[in-house]
Amino acid sequence: MTPEQQHLIQTSWAQLTPIADQAAALFYARLFELDPALKPLFTGDMKAQGAKLMQAINLVVRSLDKLDSLLP
Repeated sequence: MTPEQQHLIQTSWAQLTPIADQAAALFYARLFELDPALKPLFTGDMKAQGAKLMQAINLVVRSLDKLDSLLP
């Protein structure tokens, strides 16, 4: 990934973070629309699940220049 691509991703992500709750809700709504069989796999609080999703994506976006550090 080029530095320019990293910058574009980080800039786009920065624009999304103020509406992270809504983005996560839209993500899961679309996921379950595409594959309703997945919905029973998510039995907990979906707001908390959405927050976890956004935190995970945020970690990856912040670490684009050092992705090897995220590997086990």
